[in-house]
Amino acid sequence: MTDATDPKDLMERARAGDEEAFSLLYQQYLTPIFRYIYFRILHKEDAEDLLQIVFLKAYQALPRFKNLGKEPLSFFYTIARNAVIDHRRKKHEVLADDTEKFAKHIADTAPSAVDLIAARDESVIVQQALKSLSDDQREALTLKYINDMSNEEISQLMQKEEPAVRQLHSRGLKALREKLWNTKTNK
Repeated sequence: MTDATDPKDLMERARAGDEEAFSLLYQQYLTPIFRYIYFRILHKEDAEDLLQIVFLKAYQALPRFKNLGKEPLSFFYTIARNAVIDHRRKKHEVLADDTEKFAKHIADTAPSAVDLIAARDESVIVQQALKSLSDDQREALTLKYINDMSNEEISQLMQKEEPAVRQLHSRGLKALREKLWNTKTNK
């Protein structure tokens, strides 16, 4: 007996035309795919639009999907990655330049205005630090620490060897530490 929420089983059922199975995949993968897109483009509305495009493309690609033993989530990440690349090409932007706008979209439950201002300043600082990384470093760190993917999964998605992914993590973290330390000590 198979688990009704097993992603591999859901993919096979969706591929066979079961719309409810695709709906369950949507529910399971909505949050991780949105986080991945959002932290790549740093603009909430565009991320929401791209999220819908990703799931539409995934639905359209179901007949061509081949189960190669990988988790179906990697199929969705690949589509999301390509959608982000296409979006950037169309927009001719590397990252959102409006830090004020970015900071407004960070969920903050701090009770006081002072805490809200401090948190907003910190999010702007983190965004600036992220901007200083290469696109590959930013993507590798997002996949690892925001989307909780393994190095093996990241290497497959980014089409890089695992040692290269580990190096992207190491150099990206080092660059973030230096940038954040310099920002903190220059205050």
